[in-house]
Amino acid sequence: LIETSGGIIAYPEELAYYREHFGREALLRAFESGCSEVSHVCRDYYEDGLSHWTKTIVNMMRNPMSGDVEGVIYSFDVSDAAKEKLVVERLTHDEFDFIAIIDLDDQTIEFRNIRAAAQFEAPAAGTDYRQYTELCLKEAVEPEELAEALSSASLENITAQLDQADTCSFAFTRRGRDGSSCRKQLRYSYLDDDRKHILLIQTDITDIFAREQRQQHELKNALDQARQASAAKSEFLSRMSHEIRTPMNGIIGMTYLAKEQDNPPKTEKCLDNIETSSKFLLGLVNDVLDMSKAESGKIE
Repeated sequence: LIETSGGIIAYPEELAYYREHFGREALLRAFESGCSEVSHVCRDYYEDGLSHWTKTIVNMMRNPMSGDVEGVIYSFDVSDAAKEKLVVERLTHDEFDFIAIIDLDDQTIEFRNIRAAAQFEAPAAGTDYRQYTELCLKEAVEPEELAEALSSASLENITAQLDQADTCSFAFTRRGRDGSSCRKQLRYSYLDDDRKHILLIQTDITDIFAREQRQQHELKNALDQARQASAAKSEFLSRMSHEIRTPMNGIIGMTYLAKEQDNPPKTEKCLDNIETSSKFLLGLVNDVLDMSKAESGKIE
């Protein structure tokens, strides 16, 4: 039976495990050690040629009449449950540091999936959420962010925000044991409609945060440069307006004095044209000066 069943197991390492733990001697050792049930989940090839996740269970008992150890072995398809578990594990491995559930009735936290690279040790199930969160934040969060982090992570704040929106979150800078730092985000949402349990997910957003910081720095530099350029333009207009108006006043004044003299008709006409043109040009220069005042908020 073991060899026949092993023939449909898809992967060699799973076949080796199956043969090691479901052989006659292995089952007897397990029973003698106090274990009456042995189970294993593996991928099998069905008649359709596709691989399916199958859970095999052996329940053992001692026959009171003969004294022999007898067992009942059965298998059933668990493909959907196995796939869901793999999806959660893959998401945790690629996207999240951990996934946990907060029980609002007894205010405890239970960790379900933890990313191996997160170097994080989960507490025992039923750990008090408030005490555990306060301890972790005090140990890991930068001092200048601690008060805000403690307030954001309180159940009162979380439930109040979840009453207004589907999710709530906050970010903080986490100190590493080696002196490094990274940016983490905690995101909360109700697990189901009864609102008795909250799903908590921690994500590493160090790269995203660094990218946003660079973008903000670039925007600030661009804004500073634009302000400097605008200030230089306004200063240039103001200087040029004053510099041009001074000689223009001189031209207008000299023209007025020249017209007081006894001039030939042709010269008098030229002086009239000079006076008209210079006054027009002076008005234009004054408008430019007023524009620079408008840009600096000093127009009246």
